[in-house]
Amino acid sequence: PEYENKTVGLPMSYELLNTKGSKLGGYTLEAGKARIFIKTRDPGAAAGSDPQGVTFSGEDWAVLTPVDRDMKLSIGQSRDVKVIQRQTKNDRTNIRRNNKNQDVVWDTDEVMKIEVENFKKSPAELVLVEHIQGFWKISESTHPHTRKDAFTLEFKLSLPAESVGDKKTVITYSFNRFNVSGQEPSSY
Repeated sequence: PEYENKTVGLPMSYELLNTKGSKLGGYTLEAGKARIFIKTRDPGAAAGSDPQGVTFSGEDWAVLTPVDRDMKLSIGQSRDVKVIQRQTKNDRTNIRRNNKNQDVVWDTDEVMKIEVENFKKSPAELVLVEHIQGFWKISESTHPHTRKDAFTLEFKLSLPAESVGDKKTVITYSFNRFNVSGQEPSSY
């Protein structure tokens, strides 16, 4: 983001669980437009009036959601959270060569550093999704993570309020890619 001429926004979404525990789950949620409102407090409300209000947060088209399933609603981009990712190491290891002594296949040793700042006056929940191509294995990580599938790594973070500067969250993880040939597609 510091090299962009504009503020880079992070996709923001809500997940609704259609379960009894979420005070839903009695029926299938129909498809259609869903509008999200959040409760607000007005500290300057006149005496005797209701200090509570609502603020429109966003809208999305909901899909048909059966009982015990979750619905994801994307409501735009947030500029209250800033994420900067850098690759700090990318070394070739275990290089295999052909008869002409050309590099054919190798493994990599890579380190990623991610800095996350929360500018909001309240804590924030963030799911950081990393897409890693090829065959890989995490060797070290500063934060707990979940491997969602063969190409996806997720970090679920709880960011404290106003965690900027020295208080920012820093995630560092290292991983190895195996049998890289330089001919891999950019996406699968």
